[in-house]
Amino acid sequence: NSSKLVMLVLRRMNLTPEILKKSFKFSLFIHLEYLDLSENDIHFIPLKTFFNNQKLKFLNLKSNKLKIINFDEFEHLSSIKFD
Repeated sequence: NSSKLVMLVLRRMNLTPEILKKSFKFSLFIHLEYLDLSENDIHFIPLKTFFNNQKLKFLNLKSNKLKIINFDEFEHLSSIKFD
């Protein structure tokens, strides 16, 4: 059952913001605690990408092309740490 997923590594998958928005419904993974999106082509985080991920504690965005980070998107995630 995908809703019980706690750790997800999507490193080096050539992910873009468009792919994140269309193909990955992170909100379905309500128990997700660790997410690695490093070494992709993400230049921004689409709105509400992590809307329902209250348990998310670690988000790795290293080696992406991030230009803009809207920290308001993460304010509901009280325990989050970035790498």
